[in-house]
Amino acid sequence: MDDALAYALTVAAHAALTGAKVLRGQRSRAAGLSTKSSPTDIVLDADRASEAAVVEILRREFPNDEIVAEEGGAGGPRGAREPGGAANGRLAGEAGVKRGEGGAGVGAPAERSDSPARGKTKKWFVDPLDGTVNYFYGIPHSAVTVALEDEHGPACGAIADIWRDEIFIGARGEGAWLARPSRLDEWLDPQAHAILTDSLTRLAVRDQRELAGALVATGFGYVAKQRDVQARIVAGVLGQVRDLRRLGSASLDLAYVAAGRVDAYFESVDKPWDWVAGAIFVREAGGRVTELTPNDPAHPRIVASAPAIHDALLELLARAVKAA
Repeated sequence: MDDALAYALTVAAHAALTGAKVLRGQRSRAAGLSTKSSPTDIVLDADRASEAAVVEILRREFPNDEIVAEEGGAGGPRGAREPGGAANGRLAGEAGVKRGEGGAGVGAPAERSDSPARGKTKKWFVDPLDGTVNYFYGIPHSAVTVALEDEHGPACGAIADIWRDEIFIGARGEGAWLARPSRLDEWLDPQAHAILTDSLTRLAVRDQRELAGALVATGFGYVAKQRDVQARIVAGVLGQVRDLRRLGSASLDLAYVAAGRVDAYFESVDKPWDWVAGAIFVREAGGRVTELTPNDPAHPRIVASAPAIHDALLELLARAVKAA
């Protein structure tokens, strides 16, 4: 694996786990409640606290990179260091993570003094709390998402489930995996400062070949007028698949496609922090992802699935959109 990409992935995992720890430690899930795009689109102090923790890590490790975070607590580049070090069967070698620093269940990236300045600015996407409504209501299904985009496109990412003992990680061309933060010693080598991929569960999409038997995840927007349209689209889909699931976290929906927990996913999400990391995982797990460009914000934009049903799903969605 490219040294810079390997190091970036370990930082993404550390940042996501740090944000998850911050969220679990909040005394009040309702503190700082306010709204954004609509009365149902809420933001909490918890979102802001998680974002601050994640951005702090990214800014420290990659000060020359741009950071795009959902709640706006980020910014452009400042200066940089180039990571390095990789080894076979690992996501990073000498430039990996070191246990016992950072206090988030995974260690902070090891300090390096031999890192030259970066030549090109890269972009990080951060969703500090994907599934804010679930979090607010006490439904244990939310995540912290961190993804990197470089000059070649989506590069690597991490999605840390806040409540379950799970973090999904992956890198372009290398694979995607499920790790257990509670079993840190099994997948983190503190001496080599490396994540050991042999100790992780490699993600693979389900071999679902018939759309009629597919379990499909989806989600809805926050604007009432758009939700009315989306309800009609869903009505055109529901009778043609096994069933639908609306779980409330786009990033986890995509991770679940990659892990074979659902067969497909579609939604009108248009913000990169919602889908970039998960799309990397689906592709690395053998699935397909299509980025549509609809004129109506209520229409599906991201579609991911097992490869054999992808074209049929796109055709079904096109018919459902037309009928809506």
